[in-house]
Amino acid sequence: MKLLALADDLTGAVETGAKFAAEGVAALVAAEFSPPRRRGAEKVLVLNCESRHLTPVEAASRVRNCVAANQFDWLYKKTDSTLRGNIGSELNALLDVCPNRSLIYAPAYPRLGRTVRNGCLYVDGRPLHETSFAWDRLNPVRESSVPALLAPHTSHRIFTIGGRRQLRAALESGAAAIFVCDAESDEEIMGIAEEAAASPLAPLAAGPAAFAECLARLLPFDRTYPDYSPCVCRCLVVNGSLHEVSKRQVENARAPVFALGDEKAAIEVLKSGWAVLATRPELGDAAAIGDRIGRSVRSMVEQAQPDALVVFGGDTASAVLRALSVHSVQPFRELLPGVPLSRLERPNLALVTKAGGFGPADLIPCLRDLASRGW
Repeated sequence: MKLLALADDLTGAVETGAKFAAEGVAALVAAEFSPPRRRGAEKVLVLNCESRHLTPVEAASRVRNCVAANQFDWLYKKTDSTLRGNIGSELNALLDVCPNRSLIYAPAYPRLGRTVRNGCLYVDGRPLHETSFAWDRLNPVRESSVPALLAPHTSHRIFTIGGRRQLRAALESGAAAIFVCDAESDEEIMGIAEEAAASPLAPLAAGPAAFAECLARLLPFDRTYPDYSPCVCRCLVVNGSLHEVSKRQVENARAPVFALGDEKAAIEVLKSGWAVLATRPELGDAAAIGDRIGRSVRSMVEQAQPDALVVFGGDTASAVLRALSVHSVQPFRELLPGVPLSRLERPNLALVTKAGGFGPADLIPCLRDLASRGW
């Protein structure tokens, strides 16, 4: 059995792979966009389409190319938990290239405070359009209604599904449509996954990593559980996200924080402990900042040889791995919700990634405490 997963940025791709790997399902994450064919023994191939900042037409084209280049039994489209990116055009592309399939979209991630009621997404109890995500620098989202967000970008029908009985009936109808599912708890997400897994014709599935985790538990994969518990004494934390959540995490790092340009001082600290490299909003163009961060991290890794990297933000993670000439990532499990642990072969490093907009304020001390006991 094979599953193909598509994500629009690297942190989402790695998080999805980690959900399957933690359930004993071997996963491989392609770090850069290309439509490669499955190339190993992995049961789950996760492709980073790098499509979040593209136009809707470009994003849809990438999704079509990736689907056409791979064979699969199940297909999972990982979406941002705050609806950023080209979700409507990408889901539309999936239905276009997989005719006669239903598409189950479960946008909720209750463990991270993302819930869906009557088709509207709430973050920690507030409608999405009233949160800081409405003013995201690159992908502002000013619509809380999921069907309203999707509708301008798809020609397919959209239905809001209020419970698993309604979902079962919708799947039995065989409609080639998008079913947007309400969920406010992990149990409801599992119920959605159980209906999907029981459907005779495997429906397309989409959502944040919570839905992927439930499918990983339910689908009939052959399972193995390789151990990976790296010893981490020297760790470089890299924050390229401008989100307030990541900013607070850096402020509460309890480790020396260095700006771009202070690499020499950071290297000396990193040779014997933990160091944080953080960017500043005033530095300008996001792509240029990412490239500069990537070059800095490569230099620091070469000179200080840390045991691990912790990277905040999908664009930053992509820039760092590009600079390190890393093309694929092997995920293993999550250290904390939404914070997966992976391994890089060259250079030999543990990698921890997370999206910019979530996690506790004391995330870095938590990771350091976990490292003291062995990740």
